[in-house]
Amino acid sequence: MAMSRVLRIIGLAGLGIVLPFAGLTLYVVLLGPLLKQTGIPPDAWFGSDYVDRRCAVVSSAVELLVLSASSYAVGGLLSRHGQCSPRMDAFWMCNPASSLAGLLFARQIARNLEPYEFVAGVVYLWPFAWLVTWHLTVLGMRRTEWARAVLLTVAYSATLGAAGVYLAYRSFQFE
Repeated sequence: MAMSRVLRIIGLAGLGIVLPFAGLTLYVVLLGPLLKQTGIPPDAWFGSDYVDRRCAVVSSAVELLVLSASSYAVGGLLSRHGQCSPRMDAFWMCNPASSLAGLLFARQIARNLEPYEFVAGVVYLWPFAWLVTWHLTVLGMRRTEWARAVLLTVAYSATLGAAGVYLAYRSFQFE
């Protein structure tokens, strides 16, 4: 009995590494080309040899959107295909160490595929991402309706993006 619980925790922690990796990879592959078209701001967004903090924050807000949606979907799948305790199983899956490992692993791979601005925002994202993905995973495991999950995902992402852009512009004023 205790061994099966340990294996379950190890499996959920492993899934916690795979989930941010898959979410960030999905972000780079699917949403990256769309963000290239926006060009915010055009002189510093992509192809530059430095990272504009405003771009990194906007990019991390979009990353959080993708990670939150994928966490909700995985939580829903886990609740349909197995017995789970939403809070503890979601914590083992979305703990800070697993989330950081998955994001850094994806960042290392994506740095070779896309311009660095796409993944520079992981530094801004990580302190919030594991908590937000935990919340969305719990909602998925509790089978909360998808409209509420989408609303929360957009609210979390918009809050991170707005706060980050505000802080980035504020820091430019003092330089």
